[in-house]
Amino acid sequence: MTKIFGRMLLLSVVIVSASTTGSFSFQPIGNYPNAFVTYARGLNSNGAIVGLYQPPGGFYHGYLQVGKTYKTIEPPGVLASYLQGINDKGVAVGGYCDTASCNGGSSQHGYLHRNGRYTKFDYPATGSTTTPQGINNLGQIVGGYCLTGFSCSGGPGPSLHAFLLQNGIFTTLDFPGALGTQANAINDSGSVVGFYEDSSTMTHAYICQNGSFTRLDFPNSQWTAALGINNVGTISGIYEDNSLVTHGFTYANGTFTRVDPPNSTASGLGGISNKGDVTATANVNNVSANYIGLPRK
Repeated sequence: MTKIFGRMLLLSVVIVSASTTGSFSFQPIGNYPNAFVTYARGLNSNGAIVGLYQPPGGFYHGYLQVGKTYKTIEPPGVLASYLQGINDKGVAVGGYCDTASCNGGSSQHGYLHRNGRYTKFDYPATGSTTTPQGINNLGQIVGGYCLTGFSCSGGPGPSLHAFLLQNGIFTTLDFPGALGTQANAINDSGSVVGFYEDSSTMTHAYICQNGSFTRLDFPNSQWTAALGINNVGTISGIYEDNSLVTHGFTYANGTFTRVDPPNSTASGLGGISNKGDVTATANVNNVSANYIGLPRK
């Protein structure tokens, strides 16, 4: 997977319309204290936000934000970590590294945070990298994995194959014919969204429902990635336009909507809660800023 951070199933392509503005009221949510950069990722219906931050000269670390309170959330003794998803029960999921050689092909592992306790887990293949991304209220987890000997992208969340983890059992969920697939979010109905790289190395968003994959590309985009889905089926994510500028989007009822925080020159949406709130990271006056977007009534 170069542009962003198995069963053979049915394939279809959806035709969509597009609008150009989003109906959200954006509120700044700040950055992790003294961090060089902060990325807000997942959120739940209770207003808890998870993500990752990087201190000056250091590695990334996962964090939990409730109101104006930030807390680093990672298993003891790890070198680096990130959090990507949190459900309405407050259970968060992400990944960590335990060696300085951490990259897309080695040394990444999954972890779950629940009530102050950590559970580590890995895809069951020796030496593989495991990169969890999302969790629903039933405890089903999705993400990606890379097997030893293959080349996967670096950074938080690399993958060559997507997975579903349910009741301790991993199931591969690869988009048919893709060079690489990543699953980023799952709702309580079991609908999974993410992105994949086709044989021409182009990146596309997708949704998988009842074993059927559907491609979802923002119209006229260079690439599209779906990062969140809620229980009413609204999808959030990021795309790049023909001017090579990134924007956030939502997709609902067959329509894509561009979503940009005010005064941003580049942006993207992360997760979407069951209330319809979204996280957003944007470039505003050449500074990275994080927001929560509240749907306008």
